[in-house]
Amino acid sequence: MGNICTCFSLFAFFLPMLAVTLLVAPEVRAEALEAEEELARPSDPGRAILFDLGFDPTADGFFEKLGTLFLDSEGLARVSEQIADLDAEDFVARDGASKQLAMVEAPIEHLLGAARNGGGVEMARRIQSILNVRIEQRRLDALYHVAGKIASEGTLGFVERLLVMAATFDSVSHWELLRVFELAVARSATDQDRELLDAALDEEPAAVRELAAFALGYRFAKNVTGPVGVEDD
Repeated sequence: MGNICTCFSLFAFFLPMLAVTLLVAPEVRAEALEAEEELARPSDPGRAILFDLGFDPTADGFFEKLGTLFLDSEGLARVSEQIADLDAEDFVARDGASKQLAMVEAPIEHLLGAARNGGGVEMARRIQSILNVRIEQRRLDALYHVAGKIASEGTLGFVERLLVMAATFDSVSHWELLRVFELAVARSATDQDRELLDAALDEEPAAVRELAAFALGYRFAKNVTGPVGVEDD
């Protein structure tokens, strides 16, 4: 009988402590996890933005994974169709397009903003809801940083994507970004990109033609080592 009483006494003593542990432990673990993530977060602002988007600058295949920040031709066509569906008569189509556009990894806020200005009330409301989700992710800043890295390191495989993305930006409001794109295309272009760049000289809008002309002059023109202010490797 004494042993039973002792067990009950111990149980009564430890139960409140156990309850406190169960209640506090998840919060403590969450704080510890946040502290650990903060330590792992890069100090460089550009890399920190990429880290927040799920791109680890120290991981293998880092640049290959960054390709999702760029729309290719098919991706741009798909996004354009989804934006148009925001004004569709069918609710399912409108709702589906809203969800899909919110998850696009490439920066499309400028495309959404332009569509909002020319759409109806329902379309404008949906676009604003999408922008509210996307705006804090700073995907345009991430693209700016990645384009700068491509320009500085001459990373191959991005010429077509840079040309496609350039076609989506207004050459006045995104002048600085397009200048970074110019350097990125010029520094990463290879002989295999020559035909693509030649064809882009006849493409719309003017920003694409300017990128192509700059890259062709920088990379392929005889006796041209690069634009003023840019040192060749």
